[in-house]
Amino acid sequence: MRKYNVRFSETFLRDMIDITLYILEKSESIDTPVRFYNDVLAFIGNRAFGADCYESYYPYKGSPEYRRLYFGNYTIFYVIDGDYMDIRRILWSGVEDTKKL
Repeated sequence: MRKYNVRFSETFLRDMIDITLYILEKSESIDTPVRFYNDVLAFIGNRAFGADCYESYYPYKGSPEYRRLYFGNYTIFYVIDGDYMDIRRILWSGVEDTKKL
């Protein structure tokens, strides 16, 4: 199984900032968003092994071949670019459950 280097886009980083700020606002605890951030990065790092094996996704005609990872209520979108796993977006895709925060 091949290991890819991970590269993060500015859009992904902005998404992560927005999500962690939202979690901070809802949970009123610094530990919760920090744990979320670290868990997401560890999850992506673990999936860098064999990143080309995950589900393909074409959001529009002529788009690059995106791939999806699912992390809880979030979907992480990335593309394979040579030796890199380019992480493009992380978007909320679930139903809000504030009891877990």
